[in-house]
Amino acid sequence: MGSRGPCQAGKAHIRDRHCHRTHAYVLARNAADDASIDTLTLPNEFEKFYYENTPVSDKIKQHFGDSAIFDDTLFHGQMDMIFIDGCHDYDYVLSDTEKALRMIKPGGVIFWHDYSPRMPSNFRELNELASKLPLVHLKDTRLVAYQYV
Repeated sequence: MGSRGPCQAGKAHIRDRHCHRTHAYVLARNAADDASIDTLTLPNEFEKFYYENTPVSDKIKQHFGDSAIFDDTLFHGQMDMIFIDGCHDYDYVLSDTEKALRMIKPGGVIFWHDYSPRMPSNFRELNELASKLPLVHLKDTRLVAYQYV
């Protein structure tokens, strides 16, 4: 199974295998001054992270592990925003989604990346979830959103 990990911006939580590149950095650059970002990446996967030695690096806390075994208990009902861009294996998409639904707080928004028939596990999971939750596909993107009320 592929890599993925959560990031948190303020009270936002992102599962993102690309956090090492730009996602955590972009969130930190655009987040409130008092926001924090926690990012989870598989151990020994990257030597350096994009946000290192930048003006926003103090907002970002790097964690190492696998989202499948990530203990989300401390984040239950705490996240304003969650962005999922992780492993495209169906079981991981399902697990990351279940954790996101536990961590999001009322009024918070979950975003899923890679909603496309070319990503069959993501596409299948999100289409199944759409029968239970009011998901919205953002036009001309590979993003799906859900606001928890």
